[in-house]
Amino acid sequence: MVMLNRKFLLENYYGNKASWISPFGKIVEVPRRHITNILDNPEQYGYTKNELTDTYKKFNEPIGHEGKAREEIMTNLINKGWIRIRWNPKQFTWIVQVSDITKKVKDYMQSWSKEMLSNSDLTFSTVYILPIKAGLSPSSHSLNEISKDILYNESDNKSNSKYILEFVESFSKLDKIKIKKI
Repeated sequence: MVMLNRKFLLENYYGNKASWISPFGKIVEVPRRHITNILDNPEQYGYTKNELTDTYKKFNEPIGHEGKAREEIMTNLINKGWIRIRWNPKQFTWIVQVSDITKKVKDYMQSWSKEMLSNSDLTFSTVYILPIKAGLSPSSHSLNEISKDILYNESDNKSNSKYILEFVESFSKLDKIKIKKI
């Protein structure tokens, strides 16, 4: 069961805020940027400060820079079962990054969406689910659909995409995502 903080939702999800869902289903609030939260709380994410510093050194980037080091750190977290969530209020959409669409991910997404609906009026906001595992296609559904059983009804998650996502080559380009309805 995903655990959310009602005050956090009401105060923050109408702005450009973010969160993680841990591999155990716990919501981790991200008040600023995902990478800043990781750097401020490395142990919470299974890192040490030295490991993060070494990753930035490997790419010759300043700590906290949103470049290749950030992409590597966040990709590793997602591959370890973390789910990355970003709210885009201008487009009234959620961007959700997962490694794979497993039953556990579906369960967490369904619990998260039910909690979101119980604390907000985002029923018809769109959720774009972007798996990073090769061969899986992105999908999109309303928050309301995810709270029901739409994710469990998808047969293979490879041909159910309603949208073409352009320009999603890395985490650093998510802010520039272009979505065209087909």
